[in-house]
Formats: sequence, C-alpha cells, structure tokens
Amino acid sequence: NAAYRVATTNWINKLFPKSDIHFLIDEPSIFVAYNKGIELTKDNKYVCFVHEDIDLVDINKQKLTSLLNKETTGFVGVAGSVKLDPSACWWIAYNGTPRENLSGRAGHQQLDGDKIKRWYNTYGEIGQVEILDGVILFCNRKLLDSIRWDESTFGGWDFYDISITWEANFKRFKNYTFKDIKLYHWGLGYPRDTWEDNRRKFIEWSTSKLNGTTKED
Repeated sequence: NAAYRVATTNWINKLFPKSDIHFLIDEPSIFVAYNKGIELTKDNKYVCFVHEDIDLVDINKQKLTSLLNKETTGFVGVAGSVKLDPSACWWIAYNGTPRENLSGRAGHQQLDGDKIKRWYNTYGEIGQVEILDGVILFCNRKLLDSIRWDESTFGGWDFYDISITWEANFKRFKNYTFKDIKLYHWGLGYPRDTWEDNRRKFIEWSTSKLNGTTKED
C-alpha cells in the first residue's frame, strides 16, 4: 500500500533520520524478504523489522539502544508471551491466565466513519519473554550473524515472528517487550488459512529442534 509506505518513511525519517529503508514487498514470502533485508543491512549497527501499516509516534532510543547493546539480548518488541503455549498461539495462556503469561502493550487504529479511532491494549507485565509478535522487532545487527529466517521450511507471511524469536530464545538469547514506545497498528491480526499451515509446521520444526539439541546449562 503506497500510503502506508509514505507514512512509514515519514516516521522513520523523523525518529531515525540516518536509517536505510528497504521495502521488500515483491518477495515470495516474508521469510525470504527478511533474510534479504539482513543482507542489505550488513553495515548497520541496529536493524528493525516492521510492518508497513503502523504509525510509530514516539520511542526512547537511548533506553532501546542500551537494551540492544547487551550481549544476551535477542529481539525487542512490543508484545509477546512469557512461555509459548503448546498450540503455538502466542496470545493463549500457558500454565496460568493470559494476563499472567502475556507481556507488553500495543496500540491499534481503524477508521470509524471519517475519523481514526485509536486505542491501546495492555497484555501483561513488560519484560523478558520467550516469543514476540512481529509487528515490530528490533535487534542488534550482531544477532543476525547466528540467526536467519528458515525459508526452506516456511513460506507465506505467517509465523515468521514466532519462529525467529523462538529460535533466539532457544539459542539462549533473551527477548524483551519494551514499554518506552508508542505506536498504532492498522492491522488487527486476523489469521489466514496459511497461518494454520505454518502453525503446524512450526510445531513440528520446534519439536525437532528440541529433540535434537539440548540447551547448555
């Protein structure tokens, strides 16, 4: 959507004025697109993978970069789950109520007549999580030396966020939700048919990794 891309370019230039911007909308899948983005950002210290349909209003860059500079940090986002439910749906509780398991907060927006309606959802306590929703994902470029999207297993546009943040956690990096950010997302996240396909693939893929490799203590 051209209007989204203009809006995205505007907030990036305002908040991150020296950034390189790449819209990879013609790739066969988001897994391929984001891997290509990794190759295009070799000279950057920090990388942000983001949906084009958000408005990022404000962010504390000093706190964000401090978190990203920690050697143990994986990805930083706005919402996720402390422990991924066996169904692989991040918004479902795991050994507790959703509020106990979920983390973060995120803004949403939609047209209401000729006006834009905006609201914020608070999911749970901000902090370390196993996986993150992919509406926006920040990381230190060094993290991407050891992690890539598995484009040979997955296709389409779903479970890219669950798979990559799960793998970062599996490799003993720490993912976090971040509170000092204000954004509004146009999309409301309704699953597509391909979402179910990738959900099944993810369960098999992650189970195989767990059975084949043991984390070091």
